[in-house]
Amino acid sequence: MCFATAFLYALLGIPLRAPLTRYLEQIPAVIEVYPLALFIALVALFAARGYRSRRTSIAITERQILQEYVALYLRPRMILRDLRLLNAVMIMFVAFAQLKHLIPFINGRLYDSYIYAAEQWLFRGVSPTLRLQQVIGLGAAGQMSNAYILFYPVMVTSLIVLIMQRNPKLIHEYATAFTLTWLLGIFMIYALPTLGPCFYAPAEIANIPATRVLKLQQDLWSLKADVEADPHGVKGLYQISGQPSLHLAIAILGAVFLWKFCKPLGVLAWLFVAATLASTIYFGWHYLFDHLTAVVLVILSIALARRIVGYWEKASGT
Repeated sequence: MCFATAFLYALLGIPLRAPLTRYLEQIPAVIEVYPLALFIALVALFAARGYRSRRTSIAITERQILQEYVALYLRPRMILRDLRLLNAVMIMFVAFAQLKHLIPFINGRLYDSYIYAAEQWLFRGVSPTLRLQQVIGLGAAGQMSNAYILFYPVMVTSLIVLIMQRNPKLIHEYATAFTLTWLLGIFMIYALPTLGPCFYAPAEIANIPATRVLKLQQDLWSLKADVEADPHGVKGLYQISGQPSLHLAIAILGAVFLWKFCKPLGVLAWLFVAATLASTIYFGWHYLFDHLTAVVLVILSIALARRIVGYWEKASGT
């Protein structure tokens, strides 16, 4: 992704959008969440003590659990591996933001009119966004906004928790699928760019009370205007895209792997998928079509990740 970023920016003659600053901005989140993940791992080991004792008919002492915890999570080699993976993800996010900025330069045509018209026809003139607002009510805007904003800490926490479990194959498959979802996602955006209902048909969200999400939408539109005013300048960052819904794709991906790792966490993750789906429709971020392409994206990413990891294990003899 970094290579693609460097190549495309050089080809188009556009200055990079402060990549170092965007990298450094992610460090506080990792500093906050990584110790939390260490604590969750300790709690999980203690929670599983009774089950493991019954399964093996051998009593497991607290001292043994602490020794296992230190061996699995606190050795310098394991901490270095965790931080290396998280660093790679941070770099990937910087590259993704840079690549997303290039959407109007790669493909300036928007396909909202076709998708919006199709959904209007399917739902008899009432879009999914307006229908959901009618069902839930405009008074739920605050809760729906919180559900949408919650995506970011939940994604980071899920990422760290999954990386910190000690099944190497599961770690490699998840990390690979996670990266592929963003990489393939940006190429899907280039192929079929859209703004999303909230930007293409702002009347869809005109009656929603002021929330953090509406402020975020206004900020994104302002950045888009800066880019349009001076396409090759250093001001502005184009970050608007509807298809596919990467919010939903990443939430589904996390749920799939959390379910494999820990069923209770998996249940919570699938509930979060439902909340993400509802909030993105409620605020008009995405069409239903965008959510369907998100599902296809996740399936493709997981399938490719399994093949890549399988090939790597075979080649390395592990």
